[in-house]
Amino acid sequence: MRFLDRLLGRGKTAAGDGYEAPLLAFAGHWAPNDLLFYTAEAFPAQAQGGALIAFHGSWNRDVPTGAKVVRIKVQDGKPVGIEDFIVGWQDA
Repeated sequence: MRFLDRLLGRGKTAAGDGYEAPLLAFAGHWAPNDLLFYTAEAFPAQAQGGALIAFHGSWNRDVPTGAKVVRIKVQDGKPVGIEDFIVGWQDA
């Protein structure tokens, strides 16, 4: 399976060129470090059944970005969105 990078896709489209559009995308400079499918019950019920991704973020931007943990929202077994879950340590 190959995924189309919209910026570097060299004019290819998701249909007809053997590429599939990504199910979800995140910003550049976020650099994912870890992924966990969350099945425990320590967090609220809406966090269960999704995934948590830890990003280390950027160090070389005027406005640092990406140091966070996000939650991948899942519906009917498919990712449907991304939301911030833990943020703020880069600003400290």
